[in-house]
Parts: sequence; C-alpha cells; structure tokens
Amino acid sequence: MKYVLGVDIGTSGARAAIINEEGEFENSFYTNHGYNIPKAGWAEQEAEVYWNSFCEVVKEATNWVEEQNGDIVGLGVSGLTPDVLPIDKNGEPLAPAILWLDRRGTEEAEWIKDNIGVDKVFELSGNTVDSYYALVELLWLKNKEPGIYGKADKFVNIKDYVLNKLTGTICMDYTQAACTGIGFDIRKKQWDAEMFNKLGLDINKMPDLVRPEEIIGETLPEISEETGLEPGIPVVAGAGDAFASVMAAGISEVGENVVALGTSAVWGFLGKSDDFAENMLVTPAPGYPDMYLTSAAPVFTGGVYKWIRENIMAHEAEDAYDKMNEEAAKIKPGSDGLTILPYFAGERSPVWDARARGVIFGLSTDHTRANVFRAGLESVAYALLDNLKYIRASGTEISEDMVVTGGMAKSKLLREILANTLNMNVVYIGGHVSAEVGSAYIAGNGVGLFESYEVAKEKLELIDKIEPDPKINEIYEEYYERVYKHLYPALKDIFKANYEIRNNVDKLIN
Repeated sequence: MKYVLGVDIGTSGARAAIINEEGEFENSFYTNHGYNIPKAGWAEQEAEVYWNSFCEVVKEATNWVEEQNGDIVGLGVSGLTPDVLPIDKNGEPLAPAILWLDRRGTEEAEWIKDNIGVDKVFELSGNTVDSYYALVELLWLKNKEPGIYGKADKFVNIKDYVLNKLTGTICMDYTQAACTGIGFDIRKKQWDAEMFNKLGLDINKMPDLVRPEEIIGETLPEISEETGLEPGIPVVAGAGDAFASVMAAGISEVGENVVALGTSAVWGFLGKSDDFAENMLVTPAPGYPDMYLTSAAPVFTGGVYKWIRENIMAHEAEDAYDKMNEEAAKIKPGSDGLTILPYFAGERSPVWDARARGVIFGLSTDHTRANVFRAGLESVAYALLDNLKYIRASGTEISEDMVVTGGMAKSKLLREILANTLNMNVVYIGGHVSAEVGSAYIAGNGVGLFESYEVAKEKLELIDKIEPDPKINEIYEEYYERVYKHLYPALKDIFKANYEIRNNVDKLIN
C-alpha cells in the first residue's frame, strides 16, 4: 500500500497524519511543545524544539507504515504562520523564531502606516498592516537587533527550516509568503523590490517562492536515523497551517467556505476575483493557481469560552463545557443584553489592533453565569459576522452553506447561534479536517497520487445541517447593528491608553 505523510508543526504541538492511496485516513500521531514569553507581548521559540517534535511524530508514523509493509511516496509539511526565523548560510538559526502571537513590532507597524500607507500595502499584497505579519517583525529585528539581521543569510519560517533540514532546499510557499505580508505581490506571486526598498529591507535575504504542491526535493540520507524516513522520498513545499486545514475540507468551487473553530478561528472563502475584501487575510489558494483564499481570522474566539471555563468553572469536572452549554441554552438569544467583545488577545481581522482588549458589556444584577456562558458563544458569532460584513461588501461570492470544523464546532448550541447570527446554513462535517491531513492531501496531489482535492471532500461525512430561524436572526442583527459593532470604535482610543499605561507600570514595577 502506498501512503502520503502530512505533518503540521503548530504553536503548541506537532501532528502527523497518514493517508493511503485511496485518500483514506489511516492514523495520526501527536506530541506537544510550547513557546516562550520572555516579555509582555512577545512570543518566541527555539527552532530545534520544532525539529525535535517533527522527528518524534514522524518516527512514530514511519514505524506504523513499516508495520503495514507500506511505502511513503510523498511528504507534506504545514506550519504555524506567520513567523520569522533568521538562519545563516548553513541553515542554522541565529535567534529564536518570532511567532505569530508576538506583538513586539507594534511601533514598526505604525511606522509603515505613516510612511508607506495601508492603501499601498493593500493594493500590492491584498493584506493590511499589522505586527501579525512577518515582514513587520522582520523590520523590528533590523531596527532592534541589527547584528542578527546583518548576519542572517535568509529569513524563513519554521516550516521552511524543517524542509531545509529534510531536503537541503530553502524556499517558502505562496501561502506563507502572503502571511509574510507587506512586500509580497499577491497577483504576481513574487517579492516586490520597490516595497522592500521602501522598508529598507534586503530582498536577497528572502527565500525563493514556490507553489504548495511543488516538489522541492527528496529526503536526505543524513536525516533517516532521526526521522525514520527513507532517503529519496519526494517532499512538497506545503502550506501555512490554517490553509492546509481548509484544503482538508476539499473545497473546490468558487464561494465554498469552511471555518475551523478552535482557540482562534479561520474562515476561508475560495474565489477567483482579485478585488479583495479589505481587512481580511488573503493568500493564493493551494491547488488552484487562478484562485485565492480570503480568510476571516479573529484571533480569540473559542479562547474566550476556554477563558470563561478556566475562570468561572475551574472547580468543575471534565464535563464543564457540557454544563456550560446546558445552562447557556436556557438563556434567550442576546443573553439578556450581555455582550462580550472577544478581543482578549488583541484582534486580527477586521480591526487589526494588537492593543484592543476584551469587554464584557451590559452586566446587570439579574445576570448569572449562564448569561456569561451564552454571551461567550455569541461573541464567536458576532466576531465572524463582523468579518462577513466586509467580505459581502467586496462582492465576494459566498455559498449559502457555512461548513464548520474544529473543537468548538462540536457544540450544537454554538452551531445554532452561528446559523441564526450569520443567517447561513451551518453544515457540520465529520471526518479528519486538520492541517496535517491537509498537508498529506497537498503531498498526494503534488506527487500525483491524487487527481484533485475532491478526494478529500469524498471522505467527509455530513453530521447535521442547521438552517437559520428568521425571527432569531432579527434579534441578533439588531444587537449587532445597535450594540456590538459600536463597542470597538467607541473604545479604540481607550484601548490604546490602557495599553500604554500598563506598559509603563510594568517598566516601573519590574
């Protein structure tokens, strides 16, 4: 039996998935790792940590394949994105990787807005300006760590670092180049020399760009002992984790969309138009050279519900989420006027404000913890609706069905809230929709084992489909239009002041 292996190197762990030649999921393996927060607003990790996690899960996967007397005919890797890792001419790291959670480049983002302009960046890259994007963090590195910047031969991400160790090839796929942002020409799929000059960054320090399905090399003999991989296995470039996950859902038609609901959310829409929605995350689509993925990417959706569970239900047993959902279901839509702005970790789309913070608005003496539980779920829907308004305004073609996956999607109450808030059919699918599975399908398409991504769609199963209730939709639409959408604009300047005061206090006390 022939197999393809997909590996995802995530923020908190690494996973490997094995797909057979029929496109069927066979097995998966996981190991965890973390990241470091050396200062407030920073997030980084040593590259070797990710390599060790990669080797651990791949070794388990290769052992399993060997037990089946099978052959691995292709390997795909996805990774957390964006991130910045400076490497020397030998591919060795010069500093820890700066991760997507990091916000140390906030001042550099403001400089780009003032000196280049958000409109110019959007016109070129289809994306906005924020410290989330890797080129902003790279500018921070040049300004604050010029010694490291000068010594670096290339700036890559964690996935690229792993691919280089596997094959000896340094490159970056189009999806992660788009998340590098600012200086990536999304239509030409190349770095833009003029923008790099404006930024004062050396374009020659950036890796060559390739399609996610492109075979970039073969596994080297010297990594066989660590990984269990035989020499000569074709390796494809892969994609960013969120985009690999979207492809695991097998979307292939314009307007099809899927949202992965976890700690954060990524809601990807497949389309052909390059008249992009503003304030979204836009990348070339893996597998479809003439298409793009427009993604809504609120940063802390399911994370809010987890925060509520840890701080209000910490004393409860493992079924705490079930109890929260049961209590929340007894509360009327709109949570009796209690609204949560889920910006607990700042926000990506659509406001792109690292200084924004969470708000629990409208607390009254008649509210109970059940109101907070429901408001937490409703905050997920409001955050996605906030993004959907921008996407619809751009004229992006959107299917009436919203496909949902991920841990948070297990809540039927949340799926009902999503249907009624977004006024869309919410389709819950079973199967294996994850970044490592998507990476395996990307590899399978790259090496010719599969003809298209339709094979992924064929392996999924429909669990249920919830249609919106027009009356409840009216309730949520009014709360959104009259309350939710006004909270951030009213508090934007206060968020900035609060951020600055807290930083000053931290400096004084520490």
